[in-house]
Amino acid sequence: MSQLSGRVSHCEGEIREAGDAVVYWSVLAHRVADNAALAEAIRLANKYGKRCLVVASLSIHGSSLTKRQAKFAVEGLEEMRSELGDRDIPFLFLAECDDGLPQGVLERAAAVVTDFGYLSHHKKQRETLGRVFGGRVEAVENMVCVPVLVASDKQEYAARTIRDKLTERLDDWLAEAEVPTLENTTGLRFDLEESPLDWKSLTDRMELEGGEPVDWIEGGTSRARSRLTSFLRSDLDTYADDRSDANEENVSLLSPYLRFGHIAPGEIVRKARDAKGSAEAFVEELVVRRELACNFCHFSDDYDSLDALPDWARETLDDHESDERDPKYGATALENAKTDDEVWNTAMEEMKTRGYLHNHLRMFWGKYVAKTMRDPKTAHKTLLDLNNRYFLDGGDPNSFANTLWVFGLHDRAFQENQVLGKVRPMGHGALERKFDLEQWVAERQEGKS
Repeated sequence: MSQLSGRVSHCEGEIREAGDAVVYWSVLAHRVADNAALAEAIRLANKYGKRCLVVASLSIHGSSLTKRQAKFAVEGLEEMRSELGDRDIPFLFLAECDDGLPQGVLERAAAVVTDFGYLSHHKKQRETLGRVFGGRVEAVENMVCVPVLVASDKQEYAARTIRDKLTERLDDWLAEAEVPTLENTTGLRFDLEESPLDWKSLTDRMELEGGEPVDWIEGGTSRARSRLTSFLRSDLDTYADDRSDANEENVSLLSPYLRFGHIAPGEIVRKARDAKGSAEAFVEELVVRRELACNFCHFSDDYDSLDALPDWARETLDDHESDERDPKYGATALENAKTDDEVWNTAMEEMKTRGYLHNHLRMFWGKYVAKTMRDPKTAHKTLLDLNNRYFLDGGDPNSFANTLWVFGLHDRAFQENQVLGKVRPMGHGALERKFDLEQWVAERQEGKS
């Protein structure tokens, strides 16, 4: 089995000979390079003498696309459109076809290839497509290194239970998905109203809310590669030792690019291994932690609910639900960073301003919400809402898994405490052991003045 065919995790129906083109419906991987779904679409088009059409949409249901994310996503789509134009492959941006491709596309399609996603609305997309389209439908796993369905056939309990399964298979799935040249490039026109590739128009049209756009980072494959190159050259060598220091910010900052599919995780791993430095520690975070989250969301129907927690975590949270919260806050006070904890307020402001927070501060941020709201269910709902509205990488499997980690997912029981019970606590002390917390707060307070 070839690596490309092995990434086809969903396949049904037959090629429609009467169709004009093989359609690649790009819902997750907004890139040309190392895009296995695009490669598969062109392979089918060449095999059956068809043309190829790329239709891109933005996944909005269940992942709360925001104004902040729309700008970043559109920057990547602009680059994708340009690269496809160089290949004589037509590109349609239909932002609001998240529920399904329009009939005007389906009736002329010989086959539809799409990205294989792990959230419930991605599964619904596949089911709907298979029901309404009478031809071949394929979904290709190109958002992970090792396809989720290859790595494991069940929901994994923790990083330790999936690590060997991923690392043993990783080398078999790292080859670049080379995108072939399309052979039939004769003209292809569709009488459809295309969405403007302009984030401001998109925001108004789709009535998007959430965090305001940021200018410290821009979307697109070329920018993702530039950031990766800079990280590998300057920071990888000390990554294992310094990644926990929020003042050093010795991290790749690639998560938004991975979230919107602007760069393939396999490309990152290949280049990290070729560079000198702490590649092993970096690959652990990129592959094991991230793909554990995809495994969780794929196999758990309750990935957005506390019902997905292991029994011990649900039981201990239930046992301590009536514990007094002191202090206790509501969602508005938290969103406005109006608590008695200066560190937490600073973290919340950083998140709202930049759409980014160092990983250890994200953990602390989440734990504080969990222990200061009236009950775990309210805390989880608030955390997920704030995470997906303000973080640039919000709304992906990592977001759902990491939010539940706050309440015990993919973790073990600790010594019992008030409010969180046996769920891992995290306060200022945990941060101070990693980096100079006073310095971190002072620098951000100084930046506000």
